[in-house]
Amino acid sequence: LLDTALSSTQATLGLPQRPGRRLSFALQALSADSAVLAFTPDAQFVVPAWADLLTLDDPGGTTVRDPRPTLRWTAPAVVSPPGPFTFDVEVFRTDNREVVIRRTGLDTTAHTLTSDLELNTPYRWRVVSHLGSDTATTESQGAFVVVDGSVPPVTLLFQNFPNPFPNPGLGLSTTCMPRVGAATPTWSGMGAPKTTRSYHRVCIW
Repeated sequence: LLDTALSSTQATLGLPQRPGRRLSFALQALSADSAVLAFTPDAQFVVPAWADLLTLDDPGGTTVRDPRPTLRWTAPAVVSPPGPFTFDVEVFRTDNREVVIRRTGLDTTAHTLTSDLELNTPYRWRVVSHLGSDTATTESQGAFVVVDGSVPPVTLLFQNFPNPFPNPGLGLSTTCMPRVGAATPTWSGMGAPKTTRSYHRVCIW
């Protein structure tokens, strides 16, 4: 990737490297008296992600009330060329992955949607980072749903959970205990006591 001689204390790769790629380097230093010192680090370093999502990225799901939320992300510093980064933002449904909003050619790391999203519909979003002629995509880890106070939100987890009762005919067996009677004497004024009886039927299934 790079083989050069220089008098400064840093070197820059001229080609963008894919996120997650592991790199290592070796250094040879030549002193004024022609002594050579070679150094090769044991550890590798990893190319960072071209975008890290800051909002609506909870793996467990998120609910928001704004139908036009602001999406935010960060990007690492990059020299020019091949920089700067440009970004495309896409919002898509989780059920069929249909892209409902797409904005291209952004040069910032935040974007507020310009059209409303549907209520109670699970969405995810992604950033497509462009650097030179190469691209990398970062996608949200979980879904988000736009809700309001009058409509209950949909369940983010187990959206395709199987029907626990696939058989339309449901049979129940019950065991009923005989009626149980209880007699409670009551007194009304000065007359003879009156007896109030109550009966209960208990069923267990």
